[in-house]
Parts: sequence; structure tokens; C-alpha cells
Amino acid sequence: MFVITSAISALERDLFSERTIIGLKNARTKGKSLGRPRTRNSQLIRELNFRGYSHREIAQLAGCSKTTVWRELKDGPKNKR
Repeated sequence: MFVITSAISALERDLFSERTIIGLKNARTKGKSLGRPRTRNSQLIRELNFRGYSHREIAQLAGCSKTTVWRELKDGPKNKR
């Protein structure tokens, strides 16, 4: 009895995972933006970097962390949402 119950549970888990993946693919194809929206001011960060400010100064002026500044400058314009 235990083996049958665990087999059904494993099947349900696999089906749930498969449905989730299909749903995410469907949302992407419809152009939905998944995840948390970016709130950082990318243009300000890039402008301050162009002017020669340090990452610490940019973070203070833009109101974000140094890691956020680093990610924005590393990502480049290719990952815009």
C-alpha cells in the first residue's frame, strides 16, 4: 500500500513540475515579463559612470547598492526589460 501511495505521489509531483514549466514558457511566448520589475535608474547609473564617478559614489547618488551598480554596468543594454 505504501509503495502505491508513493508512486502516485511521485507522478503528481512530476505532473505539477511539468505544468509549471509549460505555463512559464506560455507566459514568455505571450510577452509577459516574469519576475520582479527593475526599479533602478539605469540611465543615471550609466551617465554617472561615464562621468568617472566611483561605484560607491554612483550608489549613493542613485539610491541603490554598489552591487546593483556593478550589475547594471556588467549587464549592459542587452538585458533591458
